[in-house]
Amino acid sequence: MFLVVGDKDVTGFESIAGKGFDPLSYRVMLMEHHYTAQMDFTWTKLKISQARLYNLRKECSKILSFARVNSIIVDKPINENQKQVLLEILLDNLDTPKFLGKFGDFVKDVSNEIATKSTLNPKNLAAIKFWEDEFLKLDLLPNFDSEILVIAEQRSIAKIKGITKKLTNLETKS
Repeated sequence: MFLVVGDKDVTGFESIAGKGFDPLSYRVMLMEHHYTAQMDFTWTKLKISQARLYNLRKECSKILSFARVNSIIVDKPINENQKQVLLEILLDNLDTPKFLGKFGDFVKDVSNEIATKSTLNPKNLAAIKFWEDEFLKLDLLPNFDSEILVIAEQRSIAKIKGITKKLTNLETKS
């Protein structure tokens, strides 16, 4: 993906990735502006979009990790009410800025539900997966290699055993 900044004879082409940005942050930046309005590119806008992408990925990573640790599988159909709310936004003249806002709020709500109640509705995970697969394509739910998952699970088990061992040592000292 290339971008011309100023007169191409003077500045040449600059790669977004070459400047240290995730190329998908450019997609987010475009989605943050309605297609009927002119958008002026700035590196600051791209930086803000990259932060938004990072935050979405961070929240989705928390959700996905919780789902995997608790063996929650996306075998349930998507929540139709949630699907309809977001679909209506897109059907309203493809309002991607509003869609991104609502989707971000939804992801944050699901993540907060995990943090406060330690629960995850499989339909909410299905909704996130649906919109990621069908529309966003922002690599929010990466497929982890099974070897990495095994190592992560072993690490969490070792951590729990370490905490249990420390508690046992404290009890024997008392």
